[in-house]
Amino acid sequence: MSTPKIVANVNGITRRPVDDSPLLSSANSLWEGFALEQYYTPPIAEFPDNIKFSGHIIVMNRCRAPVQFFYRGFDRLERKVLIPDGGLGFCSSQPIIRARQVGASMTFPLFIENTMMTRVCEELKGGRQVELIQRNGVVDHTLQNLLSAIMADLKAGCPAGRIFGESLATAIAAYVAVNYSVSSSRFNEYRDGLSKRRLKDVVDYIHSNLHRNLGVADIARVAFISPYYFGKLFKRSTGQTVHQYVLDQRVRSAQSLLSTTDIELSEIASSVGLANQSHFTTVFKTKLGVTPGYFRLQTRSRH
Repeated sequence: MSTPKIVANVNGITRRPVDDSPLLSSANSLWEGFALEQYYTPPIAEFPDNIKFSGHIIVMNRCRAPVQFFYRGFDRLERKVLIPDGGLGFCSSQPIIRARQVGASMTFPLFIENTMMTRVCEELKGGRQVELIQRNGVVDHTLQNLLSAIMADLKAGCPAGRIFGESLATAIAAYVAVNYSVSSSRFNEYRDGLSKRRLKDVVDYIHSNLHRNLGVADIARVAFISPYYFGKLFKRSTGQTVHQYVLDQRVRSAQSLLSTTDIELSEIASSVGLANQSHFTTVFKTKLGVTPGYFRLQTRSRH
């Protein structure tokens, strides 16, 4: 399951919620259950009437000066909101009857499928279904930082693969479910990590599938736990996030291949689950401070 682009029901037609194509899209990222895009909103913008999403939308605006946003929500009341730089908006299944914006901005909508939100929030107390409050112009620095991080990863081409973006998106889904849901919600608390058997199953799965573009949801299924709680329990068991652990294993596997074989760098990248040689070089240098080519030369010179 993947979400190639953000669409909505607009006057009975399934289409993009705006007329323009995105400047950036996660369509090729293979994220499971999430989609992220970037749009330019001009100084005067009229949005289509009667927009209704099939999942949950979190939108961040970046602007040089606050923009004015006028909208009529599901309760049909007219509202005017001043949205500052980094201001956030939320919406689930409630329709947006009419909306327009005065002031230019870059807009970053993150879409979370209902099925993925349900999986992330399996451990919510009371098992309530999540419905986000329809709000705009919210200032939340924690959420802003998470959205900025996932956008930066997308702009960089997701060099570490799906897993980092999915980890961030999962954290965002859990955060908004607790802080911006119609019903007050809290997650159940687990003090222990994964059982030894489940941890072994997970580690074995990761090592057997390093060549794949692993995602958080893929690995969480092995442990039969929701993606959000899996991330929490995995870190308690290993001291590392899932993303950090997988990346470390990829770099270690690459080090071994660089030291003992003459395989081309592009082939090593593929064998350890990185999309291309450029991404491989970025990840390797970030972790070890040297390029794969330099590491190979230094290793060979010692023998």
